[in-house]
Amino acid sequence: MIAALPLNESDRLRALRDYDILDTLPEQEYQDIVQMAALICGTPIALVSLVDSNRQWFKAKVGLDAVETSRESAFCAHALLQPNELFIVPDATQDRRFADNPLVIGGPAINFYAGAPLKTPEGHVLGTLCVIDRRPRELDANQQEALYALSRQVMTQLDMRLKLVELERAQAQLQEVTAHLERIKEDERRRIAREIHDELGGVMTGIKSYLSHKIDSAHRNGETPDRHLLDANTLADTAIDTVRRVITDLRPSVLDQLGVWAALEWYAGEFEERTRLRCTVDIDPETAERALDAERSTALFRIVQETLTNVARHANATRVHMEARAAASAMVVTIQDDGRGIVPPELLKRDSWGIAGMYERVRYLGGALTITGSDGNGTLVTVRMPMEADHAA
Repeated sequence: MIAALPLNESDRLRALRDYDILDTLPEQEYQDIVQMAALICGTPIALVSLVDSNRQWFKAKVGLDAVETSRESAFCAHALLQPNELFIVPDATQDRRFADNPLVIGGPAINFYAGAPLKTPEGHVLGTLCVIDRRPRELDANQQEALYALSRQVMTQLDMRLKLVELERAQAQLQEVTAHLERIKEDERRRIAREIHDELGGVMTGIKSYLSHKIDSAHRNGETPDRHLLDANTLADTAIDTVRRVITDLRPSVLDQLGVWAALEWYAGEFEERTRLRCTVDIDPETAERALDAERSTALFRIVQETLTNVARHANATRVHMEARAAASAMVVTIQDDGRGIVPPELLKRDSWGIAGMYERVRYLGGALTITGSDGNGTLVTVRMPMEADHAA
């Protein structure tokens, strides 16, 4: 006899799909449960059976080779109709619902069946934890309670897995949003840098040219330039340097024009000049010849920029060394300073947004970032990133 469909069948199937468990690989946690069920109940067969629309599929099994059977012949399909109690068939050969069932008259020659419902918090029965024997029998009260308890453990595992799947999906969505925001931010940086260069930079250059002309004219006429004119000229130089630095911080043109490796060497020189910290760069020739796409180039440059900023602000270092090496299809970039050394509590600070951003950039691109340090022995930042697209999922 084919079991009737539960009244909530469409919702039940939707719940089963949400768990994303069908056709997954065996897992020891579930295997341990079926082995325990078979041992406690004294049966040769035990299964974690999930009932799909036209089949029952076994997440874990002992004593049975098959990985699934049709739903039409599934004892577990009948158990769906008893969501609040064990479904027990003491002797299938004497039960009109199962006497002509192919699983009874053929292999595996089911005679006894007992299934505890795998019920979601919303009340949907996904399947059963069942025990099967090839001879008629009963379960005593302790065995029945144990089967119930083990079925709850199956649901605990399923719920934990569901939460993990949901967390992974949320993390993937967050990474996509973060990456999208980073792209928007870089586009905005590029736009603002261009506007500052074209508009404010042009104005400052004009002012500087005018002041220089006035000072040169005074010198040509044998006059001493006005003190206010000289002060204004000095201020103009300072303003122009400030504009250049702001443009560089927003989006260095060398990154777009010459690529990330040239940009890193240039930035190291600019960093050394600005901070008076010795900054050396070693990029091996093979790596220097390998181009990165715009997304990777930007991410790597920003990570180095953030790292060097942290060195200047917090490390009390006198020198910093950066290396870049190609390793198969990946690149490895290290930044080592000789400062006080970062300690674990600093990495765990909730307001360490710069470090958190570095981790997110690398993780989204399928890479890894490690930051290690010890008190008085400096800090080492290591970036490992695929040369080609490998976004983390």
